[in-house]
Amino acid sequence: MITRNAVINCFYLLTLLVLPLSSFADDDNEQAGLWVVLDEEAQLRADIRTQPLKPDQYHSEVQVYGSVIELQDLLAARHQYQRLGTQLSYHQQHQGQLASAVLRLTDLYRQNATSKRKLQDQQFALYQLNAETADLKLSIQQLKQQFIADWGKELAEWFLSIKADELTQLVSGQWQIIAVDIPAKDQSTTFQNTISLFLSSKATNPYSVALLGRSPKQSQSGARYFFLGKNPQFRAGMRVVARLSESGAARKGYFIPETAVLWHLGKAYSYLKTAPEQFQRIALKQFQSTHRGYFIEQSVIDEDDDEIVVQGAQLLLSEEFKAHIPEEDDDD
Repeated sequence: MITRNAVINCFYLLTLLVLPLSSFADDDNEQAGLWVVLDEEAQLRADIRTQPLKPDQYHSEVQVYGSVIELQDLLAARHQYQRLGTQLSYHQQHQGQLASAVLRLTDLYRQNATSKRKLQDQQFALYQLNAETADLKLSIQQLKQQFIADWGKELAEWFLSIKADELTQLVSGQWQIIAVDIPAKDQSTTFQNTISLFLSSKATNPYSVALLGRSPKQSQSGARYFFLGKNPQFRAGMRVVARLSESGAARKGYFIPETAVLWHLGKAYSYLKTAPEQFQRIALKQFQSTHRGYFIEQSVIDEDDDEIVVQGAQLLLSEEFKAHIPEEDDDD
């Protein structure tokens, strides 16, 4: 005996397979969808969950790539810079002492209290020391200029002057220097002193990094910028992803989680809770995937106080289909 429920189930399955959702929507406005009524007890049993829609803004993003740089070259240049700086300090201190000694011997020589040879020896020593000091200054200047040519003025000045505890953070991997390349076609992107990095293109957890400066050299990909990260998850040599906002006015709309989107036959839909026991299906024609979920344009939503279904949309879809299955008596 074929029961009414069996007929309904078969009809429902066939409908899911062959009928697009648009066939259940208003022909003049598919976006409006249909209303689904579900009492609060049934919602509780089905564990249907919603969240408020909060108006927000979104700039279109460009995804670019970067890497955590190895520190060997930077550390070697800093070590040489500090070594020369230490030598220069010693020479400058010794210069003062030797200059005072020459003045004292000059006075003694004028008083015939010391020999000319002894005065000349000290004068020659001071001359040699002055020459060595000048060479050290030149070497330090050349080293710094080369550092700037390789890494940029901002990064060079910061790295050559950081304190010992900050250097320890870098060497230990607690801090990182990260190079991010921005292709020429994406030079219209904008960012302030910080950007968000991600461990992969599919990652959703952003990590903020601070701008150190721009490299004077173009990479193969485009302009290169250096950032300071403070996250141990970023390890030397690791590839990272940055998402940069495109220039222009921000779009108004809403961010919704991925679980709020229902896909059918290549189209995206969501359900809005418009009353305690009433839901409406809407077509998402203008939306964009972001690290914060999907961004939908403000025009998609009629009322800001609606809530969006974030769990249980599939069940509501089933209820919407069932509403179009004709009532029949059970066969005896």
